[in-house]
Amino acid sequence: MRTGLIVSLFNIGCAFGGLILTKPAEIYGRKLAVSIAALFYIVGAVISIASIDKWYQYMIGRIVSGLGVGSLAVLSPMLISEVSPKQLRGTLVSIYQLMVTAGIFLGYCTNYGTKTYNNSVQWRVPLGLNFAWALFMVAGMSFVPESPRFLVQIGKVQEAKRSLSRSNKVSTEDPGLLAELEQIETSIEAERA
Repeated sequence: MRTGLIVSLFNIGCAFGGLILTKPAEIYGRKLAVSIAALFYIVGAVISIASIDKWYQYMIGRIVSGLGVGSLAVLSPMLISEVSPKQLRGTLVSIYQLMVTAGIFLGYCTNYGTKTYNNSVQWRVPLGLNFAWALFMVAGMSFVPESPRFLVQIGKVQEAKRSLSRSNKVSTEDPGLLAELEQIETSIEAERA
């Protein structure tokens, strides 16, 4: 029963993370919110890995990790779709989903590879690898521009133009870029009305 509780609490954390931890994206930006969610996941992994003989410490780590994963499941496709060039959006969001599935497969492979151990290596190694991938994600966020849609929402139109220019690899005065920026502004004004 305890094992089932520990496994299910991760999913409960995911549900709450998807509902609650996505709100900072509207206030502080998509990029910062994704980084914060990844940090939640890292903190949860550290709590879990550091548990020695207290099952409830591992459980708390699973809940905290779940909060991060749940919010990342909402925020990552949002950021990808808002930052990527128009012609690549669908492809990139599909690749995101493919990478999630590939990650699950690699997790199963890691679990299979550590199943013969009779000590904590059996579960610490998979958690440690997850921790490493989360660190890569946080580091990679430094190369991602902020969402132009968010920047327009908070009134930073020039920064939105630079963000679109960076993602599309065109000048800030490109006619296609200006048309997309105008479309974003119109969409946000319609939402506010």
